[in-house]
Amino acid sequence: MGSGCLSPVVREGEGAAAEGAGRRGIILRGLIGLALAVGGMAWALRGVNLSLVAQLFREIHPLAVAAAFGCSVMVALLKAARWRWLYYPQHRRLAYGPVFSTLLIAQMVNNVSPIRVGEIVRILLINRRTGVGKAATLSTIVAEKVMDLLCLSAIVLLTLALSREWAAVRLGLALVTAGGLALAGLGWRRRWLMPWFERLVRLAPARWQGRIMRTIHAMLAAFEPLSEPQAIGPVIGMTVVIWALSALSFYAALQALGLHLSWTVAVALLAALQGAVSIPSSPPGYVGVVEAASGWVLQAHYGVAPSVAFSASLLIHLIVVGPVLVLGGICLWLTAAELPGLLELRRGSSTVAEAEAEDVVATP
Repeated sequence: MGSGCLSPVVREGEGAAAEGAGRRGIILRGLIGLALAVGGMAWALRGVNLSLVAQLFREIHPLAVAAAFGCSVMVALLKAARWRWLYYPQHRRLAYGPVFSTLLIAQMVNNVSPIRVGEIVRILLINRRTGVGKAATLSTIVAEKVMDLLCLSAIVLLTLALSREWAAVRLGLALVTAGGLALAGLGWRRRWLMPWFERLVRLAPARWQGRIMRTIHAMLAAFEPLSEPQAIGPVIGMTVVIWALSALSFYAALQALGLHLSWTVAVALLAALQGAVSIPSSPPGYVGVVEAASGWVLQAHYGVAPSVAFSASLLIHLIVVGPVLVLGGICLWLTAAELPGLLELRRGSSTVAEAEAEDVVATP
């Protein structure tokens, strides 16, 4: 029997079942996040003398702390500028202010919400404020994540090379080269790839083929700006500076606590924290996750005492999350009049994929 023949009672029952499953999924993710927070914080607190932690914060160097927070704020500013540039060539009609505030609000939501809806908020809010298509925004987010991953990998490789870890360098170089070539191929040969995707999609059930192709169109559109040299240059440049400033903020935080370690520790912390916050169902604000990852790097690889490592992890956590929460809260307050429409987030999030795909297909 076709879905069009289902009675309203059956459809209502299916809707209630789906809603119940969604609610159970949210509860499960929340419980996993709570377990990660408690477990991570318990691990980070092993052997920690809280009196020594308090003393370290009383003796902290304020100028180094200010430099660390300044770098974090500059990262936020540059991320917004890069996101705006990823809309190339339509980026010129987007004012920087709405792009910046939308990005900060989305990042704040990701930090305080037990489920990761920040990117959905970003897609819906920028669409509401500027009229830019949902598919275009999804494409920029995908390109943004790929660029970040490749840039961080390249920085880690450079650090390993300078540390003469040649075995790891060869493996990493192969992976980064493969990723870079794939990125270049997606940027410059998307039209050549589409016939191959179409042949593969024909193997899927007929009722899924249209949706799969629309999704592929939407994902490949993410790399359209990368086919223009005048677009990819600024994006790469800003991405490198973003990660360099992030590493510098961590290094300044360690200096603020009197930890005069090699500059490689900042890169190691970047890599560890990026992996830690990518864990599915991470707790709100990444509580416990950041402390555990930072403590592991500092104790296991640099011989830092537990109390000092825990102090550094707390300061790094404040530097990573603090500016996002403060600036995001200010942006949210300034744009409060525009938010009532986002109360339909639940309905909108279920239709984002279809709307995005339709926008991409309609784009010449």
